[in-house]
Amino acid sequence: MTSIPQHGPLDECGRLVHAEDPAAQLALTVSRLEATLAADGLGLADVATLHLSSPDLDAIDGVLDVLTERLDATGARPELLLTRAASLGVPGMLVALDATVAERSTGTLLVVVAHPDDEAFGCGSVLAHAAAHGLRSVVVCATRGELGEPAPGSGLTRADLPTVRERELREACRLLGAERVEVLGYVDSGVDGEPAPDALAAAPAAEVRDRVAALIDDVRPDVVVTLDASDGHRDHAVVRDATLAALEQVAHRPRRTYLFCLARSLMREFTGVATLGTPDEDLTTLVDVADLLDLRWRAIRTHASQVPPFDAMGPELQHGFLAVDRLRRVDPPWAGGPPETTWLPAHLAGRPTTTLTKEPLP
Repeated sequence: MTSIPQHGPLDECGRLVHAEDPAAQLALTVSRLEATLAADGLGLADVATLHLSSPDLDAIDGVLDVLTERLDATGARPELLLTRAASLGVPGMLVALDATVAERSTGTLLVVVAHPDDEAFGCGSVLAHAAAHGLRSVVVCATRGELGEPAPGSGLTRADLPTVRERELREACRLLGAERVEVLGYVDSGVDGEPAPDALAAAPAAEVRDRVAALIDDVRPDVVVTLDASDGHRDHAVVRDATLAALEQVAHRPRRTYLFCLARSLMREFTGVATLGTPDEDLTTLVDVADLLDLRWRAIRTHASQVPPFDAMGPELQHGFLAVDRLRRVDPPWAGGPPETTWLPAHLAGRPTTTLTKEPLP
């Protein structure tokens, strides 16, 4: 059980704000509670018990709609407890909130990619990390990779690729612990030229957005990860944009959404191109996944029809790309500070139950 600093109508120095105004005190207290929850990828809807203390319950009762309306707006249905307190430690302070977040035994990750092998070459350690922490994973792949290049010596033709690459996708996902794979059925757009009419890059943006949104509402993930598209592939950009746009219309809002990033420093070393990759200073989340390298390589090699880019790298650069997952958190927005070391929300990262205490703010 982890304690998080108190929520009351106090400023950063512990001084009372909105003296003699119970409605404003309550509104500020609720806002501070929500900010702390959001920092852990949570919201009021995750609260099981909400405990309100006040030395003047009559005054609070008259403005309780400030709280109940906010709970209704966020879909929260906690058990609400009211307690008369002799004092809250600060003269004139009329309200303090404690909350308990419901324990959840598991969580769900949704990974949205463009082509078979994106889930292994790109997000393989994300999926393996999720499985290691007991999360269920679902992978959405927009195409069957029809325009990939058959690996030399594979004996495959372009006509073989859709069937073969979908089979490789499903096997890699099985190895990485994903329990469900959804293929949207768009055609691979390729890297340049006019895309085919049924290609992903030619599809109406609203259509792709709506299909991703429908899957988010169906799967109800805690975390969504999609591609940063910083390699310049147009299909990766379509998937990224559709996923981010879907967040604006879903009924189920994931706790956290991330872009899986290719660090600019590594891409520059690999390609010699200075503009590819996400700037290193924009990375918000760095996860050590060196312990998952063996599994990651097994998933990569499952895509025998393709030549992974890592085969063209020396061991040190390979390790740089594969031993650390680099992500950028886009929802809730990153507030700055040292990078996170996990993308797992607190309730899924060894903190199944969180108590919000009534200690004064520092």
